[in-house]
Amino acid sequence: KGMVRFKGVPFEQCSSAEALRVSVAIGLALKPGCRLFTIMDGSLLDDDGVELLREMAEAHDAQFIIEQVKSDNPVRWTVTDGRITRTPEEVAS
Repeated sequence: KGMVRFKGVPFEQCSSAEALRVSVAIGLALKPGCRLFTIMDGSLLDDDGVELLREMAEAHDAQFIIEQVKSDNPVRWTVTDGRITRTPEEVAS
């Protein structure tokens, strides 16, 4: 009783990726008028997980800013303390 479960498993025992997807679903349900969400730890998601979030965003007419750290992708923007400190032009030079 009183325990959040996902597919019968206590939420604390879910994988980080499952917990992230469930949290996004809860956020969408609790804030149906909200259209912009920031998702931390997006690096925990595989390509299928990112695709699932894309589908969730499309279904709810929402946008997600997903934090991801990947070594195989070039830097697009660097944001430090809420300010862009590196632009695509600076990266190219």
